[in-house]
Amino acid sequence: MSVCEGANATVHVVQRARPMLGTLVALQVRLVQAAVPGGQQLEHIHGVMEMAFRRILNIEHAMSAHSPNSDLARLARAIPGDALTLSHHTVAVLRLAKYWYRVSLGAFDPAVAGDELAARGARPAFRGLAFARKATLRDVCVVGDDTVRLQCPIRLDFGGIAKGYAVDQALSILSSGGLANVLVNAGGDLRACGDWGWPVRVRSPGTPTHSGSLKGLQSVRNAALATSSGANTNVEFVRTARTRFSQHWNSCTVRAPDCVTADALTKWGLQSDPKSPRLERTLRTHRATMWRA
Repeated sequence: MSVCEGANATVHVVQRARPMLGTLVALQVRLVQAAVPGGQQLEHIHGVMEMAFRRILNIEHAMSAHSPNSDLARLARAIPGDALTLSHHTVAVLRLAKYWYRVSLGAFDPAVAGDELAARGARPAFRGLAFARKATLRDVCVVGDDTVRLQCPIRLDFGGIAKGYAVDQALSILSSGGLANVLVNAGGDLRACGDWGWPVRVRSPGTPTHSGSLKGLQSVRNAALATSSGANTNVEFVRTARTRFSQHWNSCTVRAPDCVTADALTKWGLQSDPKSPRLERTLRTHRATMWRA
């Protein structure tokens, strides 16, 4: 726990961090009170944080493209016509993926990403699996909150939004546990809740040790932030859009009400020209702001 002096009271920040989701996930709770948090209060905060970490771990296990026991591995081994019972988190992310695939006209496509990364040998869960044809998200029908039916097996990589979904889920648990000013930070994805503005700095993809503020973005309050880097600096970034574009962006940062939205829009933004009416309309619809470099 860290402590700093505010104008009228002492600010206590309770924080815990664990290596998860391929990065370090940090949970922070800001308390403004004169006295040091008592044992019972700290016990409650740590208990809620533990529930948030468990939720993240469940999501990571379900949607890992590295584990042969994950839901993604089961989808890749499915027999045509199979109805599979999956984690409700996987089905929720699948619904979101289908939405962003449709809205972005394929700029966000976890099926193309899964095929490409599997071909590079970067997704062990799909190793040794052969397919007669490349599947698309249209080959997956969601029939219930935990059930899908497949026309053919499909390799999906949810690296584009699963981390954002996990951040949203963790924040939901912290908020429902009565914690007001909280921050969930998972590397390039974070979300804050409460009236406190958490200072933020964005790392430069070309020089990871350098970070700075973007114009109009010094802090985040009651919002999510996601940053993704392009193919020049990110070996796992897969260009999926079939439309022509001339601009090659190195990084894209999006502020949105939730982290899944911010995450998905960064992948679309990295593949879009400076002026894209469809992207601009979607940003307005989702009350999102984008910075690219």
